[in-house]
Amino acid sequence: MQTTYCIRCPKTLSSTEFRQFWISWKDGVVAYGNGSDPGLKVIGVYRDPTPITVNYMSIASYTGVVADWIIPGHLYNASAGGSVVFLIQA
Repeated sequence: MQTTYCIRCPKTLSSTEFRQFWISWKDGVVAYGNGSDPGLKVIGVYRDPTPITVNYMSIASYTGVVADWIIPGHLYNASAGGSVVFLIQA
């Protein structure tokens, strides 16, 4: 069973400015895109042939890269390749 999926999406993030993007998942379909409106400006879509329930989501920066992530109402700092894990509540 594949537990991770990676795809290159150049120019989605920036080291000089905050940029908005969205991630959505439903019925085994994970999609992401630019902006703040899910479903618009889609960059990529993954359809899981054997979907599972999503309970957690993790955001990470590359090893040695410092990153700040703003999730509505919160600011997270992933210093030098750290990651942030979110509990998803239904």
